[in-house]
Amino acid sequence: GTYEGAFSAGSEDISDNEQAILELAVDVASAGTISFQYKVSSEGGWDSLGFYIDGSRQGSWDGEISWSLASFPVSAGPHTFTWKYEKDGSQSNGDDRAWIDYIVFPPLNINLTIETASLPDWTAGQSYSQQLEASGGIGGKTWTDKNGDLVGTGLTLTTGGLLSGIPTSDGPVQFTAEVTDGSKAVDEKLLGFTVNPVPEITTTDLPNGDVAEPYSQQLAATGGTAPLVWTDLYDDLTGTGLTLSSTGLLSGTPIEGTVSFTAQIEDIVGATDEALFSFDILMGCCISPSVGDLDQGGGVLGFNYDGADLSLMINGLFIDPANGWDSICLDEADVDFSSTRPVTDPLTVDGADLSLLIDALFVDPTHFLKNCDGSDNY
Repeated sequence: GTYEGAFSAGSEDISDNEQAILELAVDVASAGTISFQYKVSSEGGWDSLGFYIDGSRQGSWDGEISWSLASFPVSAGPHTFTWKYEKDGSQSNGDDRAWIDYIVFPPLNINLTIETASLPDWTAGQSYSQQLEASGGIGGKTWTDKNGDLVGTGLTLTTGGLLSGIPTSDGPVQFTAEVTDGSKAVDEKLLGFTVNPVPEITTTDLPNGDVAEPYSQQLAATGGTAPLVWTDLYDDLTGTGLTLSSTGLLSGTPIEGTVSFTAQIEDIVGATDEALFSFDILMGCCISPSVGDLDQGGGVLGFNYDGADLSLMINGLFIDPANGWDSICLDEADVDFSSTRPVTDPLTVDGADLSLLIDALFVDPTHFLKNCDGSDNY
C-alpha cells in the first residue's frame, strides 16, 4: 500500500536472518528535520523496521503498525540515511514487510561540486596519497580519471576519489577528475601539480680551515620539494666547534684535526640524499683578516699588507731565495691559495702571488687579498 499517491518503498521478500536495506547519502545544507511515513506488518518484538542516521539507530518499529509519522533532527553536512527491515532466525507474522512513504528531507545541497582546489607538489619515488573532496549531489559519489591522463604517471584515482601511488618521474602531472552522484549528476575539474626530482647534494668538497678562525661554508643541493632541511646525520660534528644549520650552513670556530661528517638533506615529503665530507682544520700562521702580511705587522681597513710585505716577497722570490723565506709565514705569502694550509714549501710562492699583491697595493686597492680562511675580503 501507499500513504499517498501511487508508489511507496517496501521491503522485498527476505528469509530468516536477512535484511532489506534502503540507503541514501546526501549533503544537508542547513540543520533541519527528516520526516517520513512508515508502516509495519511483522512478528512483534522480533522482526522490525529501523531508521539510522550515519549508522546510529534513531527509531525501531515492529508488529502491526498502520501508516505513522516519524521525524528526527539532522545537522548540516554529509549524512547517510538508512531504512533497514531485518528478521530474526525464525517465524513470520503478518505481511512480514515494512513500507516507507512521503519522505521530507531537510534542505539539501543538490548541486554536485568538486571542492578540491589544488593538490600539493611532490617528489619522484615517494608515496603519494590525496583524497579528493566533493559536496552536494544525491547518493553515493563515483570518481574517475576522465581522460586517462594518469596512465604512466604511477598514480591512480580510485572510485572513492583517492589519488595515490608512487610518481615514477619528475615533471608536471595534470588530469581531469570527474565525479558522478547517484542521480547521474556530474562535475569535473582540471587538477595538476608538479613532481620534483629527488633531492641531490651538489656540494662535492669543503675547504680546509684554520684553528680558531671562523669557518663558514654553505652546502648546496638541487631537487626535492621545499622546504628542505639539512642535518648532521650521525652527529659527527659534535666536539669539532662546527655545526650544520637546517639551511645547510656549516659554521663555527673549529679546533685542530680532521673533520668528517655525513650531511643529509630531506624534503617535506621525506625524500633524502646524503654526502660524506672530510677536511682538515690546520694550525696556520696567518693573522686575520687577510693574507699578504708577510711581516705580520698588522694593518687597518680590512687588510694588513703594505710595501714592507711586498719587499719581503721580492726578497724571497728573487734576491735571496735560499734564506729569504726564513721566519716568514708562508700562509701569508701564498696569497692565491695554491697550496693547502699550513703552507710548508716556499716554492708554493711564485709570480702569481707577487702579481696579486702588487695589484692590491698599487693597481686597484679595492682588490683586497683574501681572508686567512680563503674567503673573499669584501
